[in-house]
Amino acid sequence: MRQRRLPVGTASHGGRGPGLSPDLASLYPLQWFRNRTKSARGPHKSSRYLADLIYGEFSPRRVIDLGAGTCAFANRIAELGGKVVAVEGSEFCQEFAIPPTRFIAHDLCQPLLLRGRFDLVTSWDVIEHIPAVAEATVVETIVRLAGKWVVVSIDASRWGRHHVNCHSKGYWRERFENAGLRYSLEKTRGLAQKILAHPLITSKWYGRNLLVFEASL
Repeated sequence: MRQRRLPVGTASHGGRGPGLSPDLASLYPLQWFRNRTKSARGPHKSSRYLADLIYGEFSPRRVIDLGAGTCAFANRIAELGGKVVAVEGSEFCQEFAIPPTRFIAHDLCQPLLLRGRFDLVTSWDVIEHIPAVAEATVVETIVRLAGKWVVVSIDASRWGRHHVNCHSKGYWRERFENAGLRYSLEKTRGLAQKILAHPLITSKWYGRNLLVFEASL
């Protein structure tokens, strides 16, 4: 049976498979997210400057950010003029989405079925949190949504909170290429250098872990 595709702004969650999804409310309580927005350094602050670089590089009209967290990246893209959807497994994060950013609470261990494709699909340090049993699902979701470009940063280290699926950049490059995307060495190197050189992006792992792909349509 074909699954019904939904308009942007709604999500098909499906049944939650046993052992797939962590208890996000326990791992990441609301106060944990709020504390990140108050930090003078770290991912929340870095994400706004990161959004400036990404928007300047790709000039996307439609953007979807998977694993949006405190929505700092998505909100800044919207300020710059992009039509953006922020997808996050924790419903707590809806309080951080500032209109016109559109928020979708969705478990990325399950397929995300939306109508249409996006000029840019991003995911910042999220995929290493997806259990291996759901790895194919999140890769397929990204490929299905990609209209032009995909930019992901995937941490290979195991020291982070709930880093349960850690692999090298080479592994993830092959994974996405086998799923139909084209790796862009030029874009990856150029953008990584800009991130690493930016004085206000303190989360340098975004640059070190970066992979940029073109959609094959």
